[in-house]
Amino acid sequence: MNRTKVEPMLARTLAISALASAACFGQPFAISLERPAAVGLPVWLKIPSSNRAETFYPFLLGLPVDFGCKQVEVRRNGQMLPEIANFADQSKSSGIMGSTGNPCGSVLSDRVLGLVGSHSPRLPLHLRYRFDQPGVYEVRYAEKLEQSVWTEWTPIEIQPGSPESRATWLTEMSAHAPTDTVEALTDFLPSILGIPDPDSLQLLGPYLYHPDRRVRRYAGVALTYWPAVQAEASVEKWLRTNGPSDGMINFLARGPFNALPDFDSILNIVLPYLRSNSPVLVGGAVAAANRLTGSASKASPELRRRAEKELRDAEGHIRAIGDSGTISQLDSLLKVLPQLR
Repeated sequence: MNRTKVEPMLARTLAISALASAACFGQPFAISLERPAAVGLPVWLKIPSSNRAETFYPFLLGLPVDFGCKQVEVRRNGQMLPEIANFADQSKSSGIMGSTGNPCGSVLSDRVLGLVGSHSPRLPLHLRYRFDQPGVYEVRYAEKLEQSVWTEWTPIEIQPGSPESRATWLTEMSAHAPTDTVEALTDFLPSILGIPDPDSLQLLGPYLYHPDRRVRRYAGVALTYWPAVQAEASVEKWLRTNGPSDGMINFLARGPFNALPDFDSILNIVLPYLRSNSPVLVGGAVAAANRLTGSASKASPELRRRAEKELRDAEGHIRAIGDSGTISQLDSLLKVLPQLR
């Protein structure tokens, strides 16, 4: 195409884009709480629809803290609130290799995981900031474009709460815990996170065994909201009583996995699950073998040889029952195991 024709066309496109951006971010700009919020309860911020891409949580990488190309800041009494979770730490627990940052700048970078729930576009502020005191906070919002434009600071009120009101709310949530992937990821799981108490941790546990890998991965990363000692103790208990899942193995492997006091016993526990009739447990066993017998593992040579034998003996069963992610891990593992003898 002739350059003299392209340049005016480009100029018109940029002008239209600028007008759309100005209209979107011009004042008054409606960000608000989706519903009244209180201490101990979730704080969902209702945001405007975007012409660039869908704006439904969770976003591309499916991490609880991942807000896609959306930016939110919160302050109280003029002081910025610190974030309680960060992208890098949660990436380590996701099992997604190489996810060191959230790519922005294209429409695809802001799309959801194929999940569109019944809720309007919104963000779970409580997964980034702690609202542990009642009163007025201020929020501002922007999208990570070439030049981000922030809204004005918007006041939101957090009403008083109590341990009793939170306990009642958690009981109600437990009574209506969904099995559906969309409801689990777009509402239930993000709503119960942010406050690391034992009751909400128990609500999270079953989702480590959900049939959808996306839910298991989200639940595994969500464990980072609890103190490491508390979360690891619960995961080891579930592993011993219910068997392994890839979500819990990814969580354990996020840091010094080999520092666990019963390192060798974990592999002994999970290997029998290679022949389970549950695709989730088979996947968890393969994930554990993959992590525990890797090049950085301190597993004994005897354990590695046993893992290799049991993986090869169960290979046909694993391929028949496992999902594509499990089979891919199996293929990679069978290639590297002989090198580690």
